[in-house]
Amino acid sequence: MNPFENIAVEDWFRHNRDSPWYGRYSLVFHQVVPFPKFKYDRMVLKLKDDKDALEMALFIYNELPDQVRQLIRLQRQKDVRGQYDFLEADEYFFDVYMATDKVYLPIENIYFAVQVLADVIEDCHFFMYCSDGDCSWIDEYKITDGRFSFNRDIYEEIPTYAWYLDYYIARAREHPDDVVFMRFTLYRIYKTILYLIKKYKTGMEILATIDLVQKTDMTEEEKKYFVSFYNLDRDCGDWYLLNEKYKLEEKYENI
Repeated sequence: MNPFENIAVEDWFRHNRDSPWYGRYSLVFHQVVPFPKFKYDRMVLKLKDDKDALEMALFIYNELPDQVRQLIRLQRQKDVRGQYDFLEADEYFFDVYMATDKVYLPIENIYFAVQVLADVIEDCHFFMYCSDGDCSWIDEYKITDGRFSFNRDIYEEIPTYAWYLDYYIARAREHPDDVVFMRFTLYRIYKTILYLIKKYKTGMEILATIDLVQKTDMTEEEKKYFVSFYNLDRDCGDWYLLNEKYKLEEKYENI
């Protein structure tokens, strides 16, 4: 569904407190394509490599309201090399990042910002959801050859620990041959697993199979993500096979 499609053009970027989607958001962005850099795990939308794209991007970006530019920042790689390293020195990208814990805005502002920038951004696919308060939806964005597409799914279950993973896992099971989305889903589960490993002061070698996980003191809610992790690809039933096939660790960054 798309709740924003009938909003009048003049209202696209208003800081409209009367909007039904105005709120206090703690937003999370998960990037499917291109695959995120392991070290930073933040969303980057690369500009196309041509002068016209840069000029258009600068014009559009400078017209965006402040509440959007808090989240979507135009960067040149060499100007931020000391902070993070994504691209070649003279390449530009949009760094999509929550600079603060919360932001107040009509959520449709982001939708229209990505839409108007679609012509200058390389192909990408990402999800956005709210991690605090309003956990009833998850938005999916795609740009393919300059064509913009969007879908909002309503999450009707009662949100649980890492509820967004349940959504990704269900999608991956529906499309088991989509290797790109499968790697994305496994990576997101792996990020959660790393947190649990730290919590229980253990290691992947100790939790490399479902049988090993079942012997731990983890809660059933926590164990279920390991079970999903090892069951998504039936040909890869342990950590070593999964990591070899989908390259989930930072050591595979440049392979």
